[in-house]
Amino acid sequence: MNETQLYHKINALSDDLKKKVEDYVGDLEAEIQEVNEKGKNQRKLFGSGKHLIKYISEDFDEPLGEFKEYME
Repeated sequence: MNETQLYHKINALSDDLKKKVEDYVGDLEAEIQEVNEKGKNQRKLFGSGKHLIKYISEDFDEPLGEFKEYME
């Protein structure tokens, strides 16, 4: 559903239901804000992302060919 369709659906509601939608959207915004604030306050732990690396090639530490002239 795109924004225009959503707008038309909300516009067709009664005033009481529009108020409920408005309250619900406000609750969602507050929840998102709370989650974002919690994430900002948490310190990242050293090594907490080690599970994200699945593979490292054997030549990972080898110099890149593109920088050979800079390495000389």
